Amino acid sequence: SPVIQPPAPVIPPSLAIEPRVNDAEPAPGETIAYSIRYRNESPVNSTSRIVVRIMLPEGIEFVSGSIEPASQSSRQLTFNLGSLPPGSDGEFSLKLLVSKEAHDGESLVIGAVADWRDASNRSQSTSAYLTLTVNASGFLAALLGLDIPLGWILVAIVIALIAFFAARRIGGKPEPSSSHFTFKRASATPSH
Repeated sequence: SPVIQPPAPVIPPSLAIEPRVNDAEPAPGETIAYSIRYRNESPVNSTSRIVVRIMLPEGIEFVSGSIEPASQSSRQLTFNLGSLPPGSDGEFSLKLLVSKEAHDGESLVIGAVADWRDASNRSQSTSAYLTLTVNASGFLAALLGLDIPLGWILVAIVIALIAFFAARRIGGKPEPSSSHFTFKRASATPSH
């Protein structure tokens, strides 16, 4: 009779990564702060040879980072982070620029993949994704500290300008004139 082996236990990854961003609805041309927090969730085992790759979509460009990438291509940044003792964590941040050509409502997905070696020297991997939604109408409102669409701001500006010029025209005093007109009374008798 065949021997039935119990399934191998599933060992959860000991390294977790968590991407964060300061603005999930950036405007075109806006620089955003993107960060990755990574932590060794094992209470007893270290992780080693940690490498985090950040994949940038079209529409987002790398500006700078709190640490320098080990390598960089047009759409991927690679960071060598070394080892992490049990229960400890780390974080690094990036400044990213949203393209001025990004369209309102466009989704931009930033991927992060962490590769490492566990205590048994086995290769492990985990990933996390963060989706940004471009908010083209938010640029001027963000400058003014408002949370209203750009169209309404423009309408308010036009109305204010019309009211301003109308008030100047109606409420203003006429300029004094240097010309004087003299009126002659016409006679009632026709001349022949």
